[in-house]
Amino acid sequence: MVAACNASSNSGGAGTYSYSYNVGGTQGNFSFRYEMYSVPDQARIVDIAGNPLFDTGGLVSGSRNTTVALQGEANVV
Repeated sequence: MVAACNASSNSGGAGTYSYSYNVGGTQGNFSFRYEMYSVPDQARIVDIAGNPLFDTGGLVSGSRNTTVALQGEANVV
């Protein structure tokens, strides 16, 4: 399933989870906000072709707002 842009995902508990979002275009930027609370997690964003767009760089706690640049490959991340 591909979710609409501006949709949110809740905690999935222990394990690895993948979500797909249609960001509405293949060029430009989109905002990404995450909240890891006190239990460290890792977030990675790739386009539909598997090209990396963002990575927290390992396990992190807390929250962050960041801007992710689309690289013209696909509108689903």
